[in-house]
Amino acid sequence: MADQARIEQPAPVWVSIAAITAVMLATLVLRSIWWGDPAVDFDEQLYSHIGAKLLQGEWPYIDHWDRKPFGLFAIFGFAHGLFGAGPEAFQAMAAIAALVCAWLSYTIARDLTGVLTSAAAAVLIQVLLSVYGARSGQAEIFFLPFMLGMVYLLRDAKSARFNSRVIIAMLLGGIALQIKYTVLPQCIALGCYALFQHYRSGKTLLGITLRAALYAGLGILPSAFVGAIYLSLGAWDVWWFANFESFFLREPAGRFATYVWMFGLPLLLLMAGGWYGAVRLIKPDHRETYALVSLWALASLGSVLLPGTIYFYYLAALAPGAVLVAIPVIDARGPLRWFHPLILPTVAIIALAPHQRWEEARTSAIAVDRLAQAIAPLVDQDQACLYIHDGPTALYEASGSCTPSRFLYPDHLNNGLEIGAIGVDQAAEARRILATPPPAIVTANRPVTRQNRAVFAMVRDAIEADYELLHQEEIGNRTISAWRLKEQVE
Repeated sequence: MADQARIEQPAPVWVSIAAITAVMLATLVLRSIWWGDPAVDFDEQLYSHIGAKLLQGEWPYIDHWDRKPFGLFAIFGFAHGLFGAGPEAFQAMAAIAALVCAWLSYTIARDLTGVLTSAAAAVLIQVLLSVYGARSGQAEIFFLPFMLGMVYLLRDAKSARFNSRVIIAMLLGGIALQIKYTVLPQCIALGCYALFQHYRSGKTLLGITLRAALYAGLGILPSAFVGAIYLSLGAWDVWWFANFESFFLREPAGRFATYVWMFGLPLLLLMAGGWYGAVRLIKPDHRETYALVSLWALASLGSVLLPGTIYFYYLAALAPGAVLVAIPVIDARGPLRWFHPLILPTVAIIALAPHQRWEEARTSAIAVDRLAQAIAPLVDQDQACLYIHDGPTALYEASGSCTPSRFLYPDHLNNGLEIGAIGVDQAAEARRILATPPPAIVTANRPVTRQNRAVFAMVRDAIEADYELLHQEEIGNRTISAWRLKEQVE
């Protein structure tokens, strides 16, 4: 049989090296599109700021509030410590994570198919990560290497080292939880897969139960370690509220928005096509590995659907699993041969429109720099703090400004979904900031989310009474305006 022949006659070493090299180069070229743009997405600007401040002894949750796990901020802090200030630091770290994803994707795919299809699948994954928003510094690009690492370690249950591999895999899952808690369904599913393999190997119920407790403990360990640090700082309540309580206090916007399913449909079709192909077209070379990646893909879908509000970039978590599941339908051993694995990456690249994205990134970087230059003379690192009501959080660092509140992320104070969910009254905090008053305020003409009307009215009234337009720039599809206090005009 063709499948068996491929297994018995592996590709020459030089072919494998050439394939993985091509995948790595494609990964770097893709990520270079957004290199140096500090405002590719909203969230990573906050992570970058908190990570950089961590190096200065300022703590997440205590000094700068967000509900993401400590591990994510530690990654950004490590990136800035290693590569310096600016978005290039975390983008370089994200590129390293993407390269690890590419290698692991290719390696796992080789269990299922040949070199060409594996390389094409790995490239398609990288393109889809960019299409679905994990193109710069979103949390997804940092936790996916750990999740792929779990799949990689669990894929050979007959290995003499399977037990030790499971231990490492559970630790990887625990670290991934410290990057984003929504990986929980994936960790549970992969942990259950490991336990099922122990059951198949004849382990007793007691042995399986003890292993389940061990695996759960390993998964919780990194989070427990971080919790212990905050306990020692006397800030356990602050950490617990930010990481867990606040998650359930935020008003959900819904999981089934039309745009989410419209963009999620291609990934679901990939999975459905793959399962059809595995039955009717080309059976994967290793059925257990295919079952594992299928389980992981379904669990990844669970991760996407876990929060009460789904944002577009959450779908990036599903992309690697969906593509690996789709391998039977894009296999080069199909009737159209090499056309099968090449068509989908080509279509995805066309959909990405790299040249247009590159131009947008250059325009965005220039716009942020111009805004920062206009604001910089008005602010300092002490008390003259910029207030970003709505706009790029990166302007705090870029302009050299202090932050007027531990709630520096604009969304935390202007978003109507966050009312009662951040531990302070949004309107009261905005009123306190405006009373200082800020030497400059940044606003946007189009809100990203439903607005807190009281906060919006306060900022609008303050600008109309006491501020004048300083500078405007177009970033994405929004006009970002910087306003200066009239008293500072000479």
